[in-house]
Amino acid sequence: MLAEESAGDVGGGDEPSVSLDLDLGDLDITNDEIDFALLKEQLERVENHKAIQDALAQVSSSGGHKNAKELAKDVDVTLREVEVESIEGYISESGHLQDLHSQILDCDEVLDSMEDMLGRFQSDLSEISSEIKHIQKQSLSLNVKLKNRRELHEKLSKFADNMQIPPTLIDVVLDSEVSSAEYLASLQLLHKKLNFLRSSKDAQNSLAFQDVAPELSKLETKAVSKVKAFLLEQFSILRKPKTNIQIQQQNRLLRLKGFVSFIKQHNQVAYKEIRTNYTETVGNVLLSHFRVYLSHVASLETRVATRNDLVGELAGGSTPFGGSTNALSGVSNFFSSMKSLGGLSTNQGRRAAAAQNRKDCFKLEGREEILTKLDESAVVPHLAESQGVKMGCEQIFRSINKLLLDSSSSEFIFSTEFFRDTNVFQETMSEVIALITEHLTGWVQDLHDPIGLLLMVRINYCHRLIMQRRRLPCLDAYMDNVNMILWPKLKLVLDSQLDSLTNAHSVIAGKKGSGFGITGGGNSNRFFIDPTLAKNVEGITNRFADLLLALVTLNENFDQGQLAGTMDRLVTAMEELLFGIAKGIKEAASQQSGPTGVAASAAFLVNNFGQLRETLKDSSFKTFLMHYEDALSLYVSEILKWALGAKMIHIVSDEEGETAQKDVLEEIINHFDPAASIKKLADQVHMDFTSPSAKKEVLKATLTQLLLYYTRFVEVLKKVDPELLKEAVTIPSIMYEIKKFKT
Repeated sequence: MLAEESAGDVGGGDEPSVSLDLDLGDLDITNDEIDFALLKEQLERVENHKAIQDALAQVSSSGGHKNAKELAKDVDVTLREVEVESIEGYISESGHLQDLHSQILDCDEVLDSMEDMLGRFQSDLSEISSEIKHIQKQSLSLNVKLKNRRELHEKLSKFADNMQIPPTLIDVVLDSEVSSAEYLASLQLLHKKLNFLRSSKDAQNSLAFQDVAPELSKLETKAVSKVKAFLLEQFSILRKPKTNIQIQQQNRLLRLKGFVSFIKQHNQVAYKEIRTNYTETVGNVLLSHFRVYLSHVASLETRVATRNDLVGELAGGSTPFGGSTNALSGVSNFFSSMKSLGGLSTNQGRRAAAAQNRKDCFKLEGREEILTKLDESAVVPHLAESQGVKMGCEQIFRSINKLLLDSSSSEFIFSTEFFRDTNVFQETMSEVIALITEHLTGWVQDLHDPIGLLLMVRINYCHRLIMQRRRLPCLDAYMDNVNMILWPKLKLVLDSQLDSLTNAHSVIAGKKGSGFGITGGGNSNRFFIDPTLAKNVEGITNRFADLLLALVTLNENFDQGQLAGTMDRLVTAMEELLFGIAKGIKEAASQQSGPTGVAASAAFLVNNFGQLRETLKDSSFKTFLMHYEDALSLYVSEILKWALGAKMIHIVSDEEGETAQKDVLEEIINHFDPAASIKKLADQVHMDFTSPSAKKEVLKATLTQLLLYYTRFVEVLKKVDPELLKEAVTIPSIMYEIKKFKT
C-alpha cells in the first residue's frame, strides 16, 4: 500500500500509479510501529544539532505550522523517490550478484581440491622424512665402519713400515759417508723404527720383532760409531791455530746438531764422550786465548793513581798516616817559621816534582766517556802496542769484559742449540771465567784509583744490563763475583782517602801555631800563612774537589746509597780539616804580640772554599757555597777594620753611632786617606789570595763594603755636626779613587 502511494506521489497524481509488490523482509520499515517515547528521546538528544536548528529556523521563517507540514510532505516525497531508486538499483544488479554467488561456489570447489592435494603432499613428506632418517642411520654406521677401517689401515701401515728395513737404509748407514746429504735422513728413519720397536707392545709381541730388532740394533751401533768419529773429527778442527771458533760453530757445527741429538737419544756413553771432548777442546782454546790476551793487555795499562796518590797528601808526597818511614817527617815543619821552611831538600824537591806531575790524578777529564762506548770492540793488544797506546784500568776492564761477554753470548747460544743442554756452557767456560776472576782479584788488589774502580763498577753494571737485554743469564754469577771484588776495594780506597784527610788534620793540629809568621812593624803588623802550608792545603783542596766532582758525576743515574754516604763523610772530613787549620791560625795569632789573625783565617777559608765552590758549582753540594760566603763576609769585615781603623767600623756598625764624640769623628776624618786605604786594601788582598778570579771577587766585595761603610759614616756626620762634612772626604772622591785604582 505504501509502495502504491509512493508511486502515485512520484507521478504527481496525473499518471497511473504503479504497484510494486516487493518483499523487502527486514528492510521494510513501513510496517513497524512508531515508538513515540523513543522518538522524543532521540529528538531531545539532537535538538541542539545545527542541522535541526537550521530546519526549525527555516520553518519558523516560512510562516508557521502549515509550512512545516508542507515541508514534511516534501521530505517524505523525496525519501520515497530515493527509496524507489534504491530498489530499482538492487533489481538491476541482481544478475551480477547471482554471477558473484556462482563464482564463490566455484572457488570453494577449487579450494577443496587444493586441500586434498596438500593432504596427499603432507603424507608423501612424512614418508620421505622416514626414508631420510633411515639413510642417516645407515650413513652413521658406514662412517663408523670407515673410521675403524682407516684406523686399522693406519696401524697396519705403521706397523708394516716400521717392521721392515729398507735396503737403502742399510746401505746408507753402513756404506755412506756421514757428511753425505742422505745420512741424516737415514738416521732419522732409523730413530723412528727403533723408537717404534721400543715403545710399541704390539711390535714387541709380534713374530717379526725377533727378526727385525737385532738388525736395527746393529744398524744403531754402527751409526753411533760412525757419527761419534765424525763429530770428534769436526771438533778437532777447532784446535787448529788461528781458527775462528764462532765462525766454525755457525757455518759448520750447527748443521750437525741432528747427529748430536741422535747419539744423545741412542747412546749416552758416546754422547758424554762427545760432550766432554767438545767442552775440553773449546774450553782449552778459549782459555789459551784469554790467558794470552790478559798478559798482553796488561802491558798497555798506565796507572793514573798509585798508593801514594792521596787527597790528604802533604809536603814532598809523604802521607801523614804511614805511607813511608818518613811520613811524619814530611809534615813536621808545616807550621815552622819562614826561615826553617825557606826551601825544600833535594829529596823533597824530587817528590814535589813527581807530585806536580800527578796532581791531576783525581780529575775526571773525560774518563766517563767510556760509559758511552761499551759496545765498541775489545782492544786488539798488538795494534795498541804498535800505536803506543796506553790505557787506564777502566779501559782494560771494559775490553776484557767485552771480550768475555761476546764470547760467552756466542758460546751459550751455540751450546744450548747444539746440545740442548745449558750445562754445557758452564763446563766449557768455567775455567775461562775462573781465570778472569782470579786475574781481576789480583789486579784489583793493586789498584788505588778510586775513579777507575768506580768506572769499573759502572761498566760491570752496564754489562749486566746488556746481558739482560740479550736474555742470557750465563754470566750472572760472574758479574756478582766481580761486584764482590770491586765494591770492597773501592770502599777501601775511598776510606784511605778519608783517612788521609783525617790524619792530615790530626798532624796539622798537633803542630798548630808554628806555621805562621809576622811581617811589618808597629800597627801595621799582619799575620800571614806559611807559603808551604798554603801550597799543600791548596793541593789537598784541589785534589779533594776533583775527586768529589768525579764521584758525584759518576754516581748520577746510578744512585748508590753506599757511595753517597762515603761522599758525605769525605765532605765532613774536608770541612773539619779546613776549619781546624783556620782555628789554628787564630790561635797562633793570639800567641803573638800583633793584632788578631781573623782576617788571615778568613782568607784561608775563602781561598779553599772558593776553589771547592768553583769546581763543584754544578753539583748538589751547596754547603761549600755557604761556607765561602760566610768566610768572605768575615774577611771583608776584618780587613776593613784593619785598614780603616776600629773606631770608624765601630761607629758605622753601631746603631747609636750618632752619639759619637765630635773630637773622635774629627780624628777619624784627619787620619782617613782614601787613596792610601784603598791601596793598602788592594795590596793585602793580592797578598792573601793567589787566584786572579779570587783576587778580583774579594777586592770587589771589599771596596763595595768600604763605600757602604763610608756612606754610613757620612750619615753619622750629618747627624752629629753637619759642619764636619766640610772637612770630610766626599763620597764621589772615594768612588773616583776606586775607579782610578780599577783602571
